[in-house]
Amino acid sequence: MEERRMEALRRVCTAPVPTLSAIAMMLDLDVKPDATLQQLVMAISKGVKDAEGRDHEETTLKVVESLTHPIQITQSAPLAHSVSLRRELKLDGVITGGKDSLSFISFTRQLDAAHRRGYPEHEIMDAVITAVSPELPLRRVLEASRLDLEGMKRLIVQFFREPSPAELFTQLTQGTQQLGESAAEFVMRMMDLRQRIKHSSHSAQYPASLVDQTFRQNVLTGLTDMEMRVGLQDVLGQASCSDEDIFTKVHALGVCTRERDTKVSALAASSREQAPTTVHCNQVQREDGATVQSEVAKLTGVLEQLVARIQVLEREQGQAGGPQSSRSRYRCRQCIQANNSRCRHCWRCGSSAHFERDCTADKGRSGNAKVSR
Repeated sequence: MEERRMEALRRVCTAPVPTLSAIAMMLDLDVKPDATLQQLVMAISKGVKDAEGRDHEETTLKVVESLTHPIQITQSAPLAHSVSLRRELKLDGVITGGKDSLSFISFTRQLDAAHRRGYPEHEIMDAVITAVSPELPLRRVLEASRLDLEGMKRLIVQFFREPSPAELFTQLTQGTQQLGESAAEFVMRMMDLRQRIKHSSHSAQYPASLVDQTFRQNVLTGLTDMEMRVGLQDVLGQASCSDEDIFTKVHALGVCTRERDTKVSALAASSREQAPTTVHCNQVQREDGATVQSEVAKLTGVLEQLVARIQVLEREQGQAGGPQSSRSRYRCRQCIQANNSRCRHCWRCGSSAHFERDCTADKGRSGNAKVSR
């Protein structure tokens, strides 16, 4: 009998949920209609272990027979437990408005996937509200409003501040490789613009064929490396080229470019090492740091002495009244009496019609005097 009990417990652990629900009802066990598999197994195992004597034997036989010959559940008889294999919908990521926020493309893609999997609209709306950060006012607006799913999507698109399809298409047509941007990064940026145009709510005015053709043309003309453009011309010239083909070609060309740059750098370095070095006569290599410091100290002392000497000369010159020009030392008698520092007359005769060098008056009879200020 013990072997039958162990066999019954072993089969209980591997039985499906509908069978265990029927056995629990047959044994009159106190089990909820929505009990899980683990709860059913524990309840039946406990019922088998708690039975004593004849009841224990009958209970074990019932369980073994039920598990050996599964109970036939007709369509008319409602199931005591229904199993749902669909998981609760939850968007991957959180809408925060920052750098780590869920992107617009990922948001729309996950909503499309939820529609394809058959999730009802109210579950998708709950998932959208849950994906918004509780710290944002958008979360409170969505919870308080009675918008449908399309209204929520339009409101969230405004929150993302997604440019219009016309602006995105203009960026796609005018995109060029920026300074410091690799070819792979440029291609990735153009692919992102292409996908944003396709996922836009008003992208019907830009057919997918037009967007793809513009993308291929702009990638081909926006690259700055001539060799990269030539290498991608065959791939981008095909309308059926995939993103994988483009990235494979870009990666292969990038590897070749890096190898060539490495070889060129190594060749330039070896050329610099082999080039003759010119040493000038005034280039002296000093290994003793103390000698250099002593010479610097000497030069500093000499410089301080020169500065002190210049200051002394300036003070002496200031006490002497400063230098006087040679022309201010000579004045005529009239300017001397008037105490004019500037004399514009002839120093000999006092005439204002000429200067001393042109004066014809007798020097001995001249009344002018040579006076120093």
